[in-house]
Amino acid sequence: MIGHSLEVYIGDVVIKSPEKGDHVSNLKKALLRMRQHKLKMNPKKCVFGVQAENFLDFLVHQRGIEIDKVKAKSIMEAAPPRNKKKMQSLLGKINFLRRFISNSAKKVQHFSSLLRLKQEQTFKWEKQHQQAFEEIKHYLSNPPVLFLSKIGRALKLYVSALEVSIGSLLVQDNKEGKEHAIYYLSITLTEVERKYFAIERLSLALYSTV
Repeated sequence: MIGHSLEVYIGDVVIKSPEKGDHVSNLKKALLRMRQHKLKMNPKKCVFGVQAENFLDFLVHQRGIEIDKVKAKSIMEAAPPRNKKKMQSLLGKINFLRRFISNSAKKVQHFSSLLRLKQEQTFKWEKQHQQAFEEIKHYLSNPPVLFLSKIGRALKLYVSALEVSIGSLLVQDNKEGKEHAIYYLSITLTEVERKYFAIERLSLALYSTV
């Protein structure tokens, strides 16, 4: 059942169905399985028969997975950080959403120098930091919906290699042949990795993805 009509993450369970008519049957199977293993649920935390619901701080629905508007809003309405601790907090929020952000490592690359500041060094929020922050805000104003992969349908993987980061995008065609994003991956290169030839960085992107 797991991976088909059931998804489990620690203490959270989602019972899903592609068609409304199948849902009662899938729900019954899952509840019977829970009863067999003497598992209990908190009725106050249960929601039944919904087409969209917040799960693990993401909005999950029939089309796929979306960023929770509250999470995006907390970044878009945030003031520029004034110290290293505030910078770390902001990056934590951005990194939580990185699977939705194309080439996220490059977008946050300008913040790296601020994270390396020592205690006696002055924190300075400059023009390049604000521009990078505005770019992230603009991206989150209309983030992509990540579609759920369909079993038995081919997947496509795109990889990219820049001087400071590598990235990849996993996609799948729908019934009409249109590509839909499933997952974005982006990694900041180390000083040694930045010296790699382009083909080596592409190979690293492929290796890191699979």
